[in-house]
Amino acid sequence: MFRVEDEPVELAGWRYDNPEIARRFPQKYVVDDERRAWLQGIGTDGPSSNFTMRLGAGDAIVPLAWRKTQQRTAEGREYLLTEVFAFGASISVTRRTGTPTYEFRDAEEQDRLAILAAEAILINFTIRGSRNLVEGHNRVRVPLHNGAGEFTLSSFGYDFTAPENGAEHA
Repeated sequence: MFRVEDEPVELAGWRYDNPEIARRFPQKYVVDDERRAWLQGIGTDGPSSNFTMRLGAGDAIVPLAWRKTQQRTAEGREYLLTEVFAFGASISVTRRTGTPTYEFRDAEEQDRLAILAAEAILINFTIRGSRNLVEGHNRVRVPLHNGAGEFTLSSFGYDFTAPENGAEHA
């Protein structure tokens, strides 16, 4: 299960010249120890105002870029859609962190990691940044080999009404 916690200094080294600053002013990140996975925010992607992150899963570190838009359902309910449009490469992530483009072994690995990223992004935005915990208000779309996959917290078995640091599995 993903949870939000302070980013370890080892991951934040690129942010600061002095590791002591990273210790004193930690950023938050999303982590799942059982699956050896984490998601770290990097920042904006220049004047486009797209955002960048990197996903760690085992030995893989995958750069990604996303944008967020407000959408409406067919019934007229508003929701926030985070669309991952670059997965595996980001010039901004490489420049800031030194993380190279990730070469996926095959389509199965790419899809598995994209779905893992969707889950981590949902936890990041729902738990850290949204006051609206109505199921489906936060959605993530990731590129998959059979088309784009769109996910909500319930797609991963989370109870979206759970308070505080992390959503609970249902």
